[in-house]
Amino acid sequence: MNWDWNFSSRYKIFYPKAFDLSVWHGSTLCSMTLGRPTYRGTAVRLDFIERFNKHVLFANDMFPVSLLAYEAYARLIGASQIRIMDPLNEKLVKYYSSHGGFSLRPGKQGVPHYLVKNL
Repeated sequence: MNWDWNFSSRYKIFYPKAFDLSVWHGSTLCSMTLGRPTYRGTAVRLDFIERFNKHVLFANDMFPVSLLAYEAYARLIGASQIRIMDPLNEKLVKYYSSHGGFSLRPGKQGVPHYLVKNL
């Protein structure tokens, strides 16, 4: 995916409590995530997560590293859940769910479906 870096900077303007994480290996960007607390602060949303190149070192560790960082951020702000918003397909749902404790919640009232994990 080609990231629109202008979009990511605007994201932080709209959501000042946003948490973004970039994982680099040398000068190679390996993954990027953007997320934010829910409005009540009870959960942290992972709105975007992308691993860039399948051939980078530690490619299979990008999601677990990102998840660990988001769990730490959630605990720091007192949130009790991690949510992965609007996973694109069933393959991603299975992959994310394989990392322990996630369950799929259907979308409702303008909120897309998401995976949730209680901390």
